[in-house]
Amino acid sequence: MKQFIDKLRKQPFLPFMFILSLLVSFAACSDDNEEYIESTPLRILEDRREALVYLLEESTFGTAPGTYPETAKEILNKAIEELDAVIERVKGGQAIDSATLERTVAKVNQAIDAFKETRLYNLSETALEYIRLLQEKARELEEILNDESNFGNYKGQYPHDSKKYWKMQSKP
Repeated sequence: MKQFIDKLRKQPFLPFMFILSLLVSFAACSDDNEEYIESTPLRILEDRREALVYLLEESTFGTAPGTYPETAKEILNKAIEELDAVIERVKGGQAIDSATLERTVAKVNQAIDAFKETRLYNLSETALEYIRLLQEKARELEEILNDESNFGNYKGQYPHDSKKYWKMQSKP
């Protein structure tokens, strides 16, 4: 360490270069908070439309296991038509509030889910019955979670805190 300090005393130019290099490196860093453009409602709607069109074009239709029946195309086509109407209104200058946007996106997502549920499987009748029972139980659980009267501090009600645990358990 003493040798390093002695070298610095003999060469005053070296500490100057070291400090200058530090200043340059810190000056190159920017603390500017760049504003990122958030997705516009139109872009969100167009993205959802692209997802519907992708499913329509890239899915395999038929009667074999692992394919979708031809009737499933109707689900996607109907969703595309409804979404196109909303997109045209937005492009025409009509404002869309966040609640309407959320409802529209939710309807598209439900259509996608409905389409995916039509996929044909080569399962036994017993397995299909188990699937049906599980789906029925999931609907019952969803109804319980949506009914606020089931949660409270009185006898026969579930504590409000337990609702979040029920929701976690109901997710696949």
